[in-house]
Parts: sequence; structure tokens; C-alpha cells
Amino acid sequence: MPWIGFYANDDDIILINNILDDDPEIAFLVKKLKRDFLKTKWTQWIAVNSIEVLNQGQYTLWHIPSGPIPLPLSTLGDDYEFIDDPWQGWVEKISGLNSNIPWFFGDPPGIIYLRIQHKGRESDNSIGLSDFNWIGNRYSTIGWPAAKETQAWWRKLQKRIKDISVKKIPRIGPINGEKPEIWALPSAYKQIEEGRPRDANAI
Repeated sequence: MPWIGFYANDDDIILINNILDDDPEIAFLVKKLKRDFLKTKWTQWIAVNSIEVLNQGQYTLWHIPSGPIPLPLSTLGDDYEFIDDPWQGWVEKISGLNSNIPWFFGDPPGIIYLRIQHKGRESDNSIGLSDFNWIGNRYSTIGWPAAKETQAWWRKLQKRIKDISVKKIPRIGPINGEKPEIWALPSAYKQIEEGRPRDANAI
């Protein structure tokens, strides 16, 4: 599965946010408050162009040129429909296990997930391992390939993360050690270089 891991602290997350906010091909899919008499339910979702602050947590991105998003209508079989207009919002028919992200039919290749983990969990004061992950072309053999536009966008995202990072570093050990695989953004890199611990795994 295509994956981009990166170390980023609060200052660096602003760079990530700016990349996504300025990208006309990307929308955030976020909860929209819906009131039901005296009860408040988080049952609606909506596409928005930007988010003011990327706090610690998980985010769902929609690559707009990829087209409609399939919404499951039941937990069994292939019963789904396409969301007419994500910009107008939709009501989730069935909720997934994680109430913080919308649930779609299958794993649509037009959806990208972002996990912000600037505060680590593996040791005191560690920097977390954040990441982008995407299903890519995993389901192309069954007739559900990723759009060429989405594949091109992912390659562009890889370059953008590279451009704003200092370099790739290993998950553990010296930052100049073997097996560099995680991008280190400037402020996080400086802190790691000065001895701040870093998580080896995304949680």
C-alpha cells in the first residue's frame, strides 16, 4: 500500500496544512453537526476546502478529480450508492468502527488518509510518526483502479513532502544510520538531532 511517513512537530504541521489547503485537487471530509430535536448527533459529513488547524488525529482526504464516492447502504453484500455532492454533505447510513472518519464502500482509490501524530506515545516527549496512506491500485485487478489523475497527484505529494523535509532518517538509531525511510521535516529534524526521541511506529 502506498505510504508516506514523516516526523513533524507543531511548527512542521503548518507546512503540511498549507500544502493541503492550497491544493485545488484535495478536499477534507469532516463531520457536520446535525441536530435532532434535543439531541446532537454527528451523523453528517461534508467536503470542505481547508481546515484551520491540523490537530493530532486522523483525517480523510478526497481527491476531487477521482470522482464520486461510494456510500455503503448495508453491512452485507455490495449494496451501495454514490454520494451525489460531497460539498453539500451527506448522512452516513452505516457508521464504521472509527467514528472520527467517514465509512465508505470498499476502500475507494480516490480517498487518502492522513494521520497526524506530532506527539509521540512510545517514550516521554517523543515525536510521533505521522503518515499519509492510500490504497493505490490494489484493486485494479477486479476493475477498481485508481484514476490516473490520483496516481499523478500521489507522486506530486511525494515530491512535496520531500521538498519540505530535510531528509529521510531511520526509525531508530542515529539519524545518519542505515535504512532511512521516514521524512524528517525541519523543526522536527532539529529536535531529533538535538536528542529528542522519536516513535518507530505510527499508532
